[in-house]
Amino acid sequence: MKKENWFIHTRVDIQPFVKALSQCKNKIDATGTSSAIGPYTKQYNYCDDKTPYAKVLKNTLKIVLQERPDYKDKIQLNKLDYVHLWTVEGSEHSYHRIHRHCNKPEDEHIRFDECISTVLYVNVPEKDPKGEFYCLIEKDNDTLLRCIKPVIGDLFIFPWTLYHGVYPQGPGLRKTINCDFSYKPSL
Repeated sequence: MKKENWFIHTRVDIQPFVKALSQCKNKIDATGTSSAIGPYTKQYNYCDDKTPYAKVLKNTLKIVLQERPDYKDKIQLNKLDYVHLWTVEGSEHSYHRIHRHCNKPEDEHIRFDECISTVLYVNVPEKDPKGEFYCLIEKDNDTLLRCIKPVIGDLFIFPWTLYHGVYPQGPGLRKTINCDFSYKPSL
């Protein structure tokens, strides 16, 4: 039986996240190495201690799980281990090819069922098109397309296995903070 994907959409105050991200100083330009496409698209990977950001995000996930107890088996906070932290900045004509997260590009075909991805919108263009976030959710032996027009503070939480992307946007800045977790192996 095929595993089904899931998707959580919530809204948060971005200030604690932005402040925690500002404490991560070792930022590497990774533009052109990902699914982010566009003439002025930038991607920055954070390579130093990301504990401040992971702590804010884990606290938020705890609140989300209190509001949605049916996801407790999908997001086991006590086992989460930080993996990646990066930002993407898009401008007019920027978009993301459909993709799912993995440790290495050659592993995209492998299902990582015990990994969590998050996308937080900290900037969106003022006018349409804002670059709708879309994802393909496998449910009841069907694939559903979900499209969301982003607003500042949108936080999306989903497994690495979920295919997702962003439609082309209009003028203005679209910025997301992205963080992936895996589960620590059981002893």
